[in-house]
Amino acid sequence: MKIIKIYTATLLVLFVSFVLTGCIPTQAGYENVVKSWMNNDIDSLVSSWGPPSSTYKMSNGNTMYTWLNSGGTTIFPLTSNLGTTYHSSTSFCKTTFTADNNGQLVSWRFEGNSCRQ
Repeated sequence: MKIIKIYTATLLVLFVSFVLTGCIPTQAGYENVVKSWMNNDIDSLVSSWGPPSSTYKMSNGNTMYTWLNSGGTTIFPLTSNLGTTYHSSTSFCKTTFTADNNGQLVSWRFEGNSCRQ
């Protein structure tokens, strides 16, 4: 019984340590990663992240660079007194950076249910 208590306490300490050190991916962690690229140049970002999924040249000379990552689709049943219906959910993260005409990153945004770091 004493060994089980020690084991449980050890697991609790490890879990709290992961949470406090940021080892569990969060959307806030992803936001921090994205923010850290501000005022860098687009070439450095592309070197790190790979080529973007799409680009868009704006009329003011800026360019938007978008990375789209989509994961798997989860299908899950919902049962009611009318029967069972199946629904699906696809994980994705769309991240867009805007670079000025000198290639410096000036803004960012992201959306999706799997933007976590």
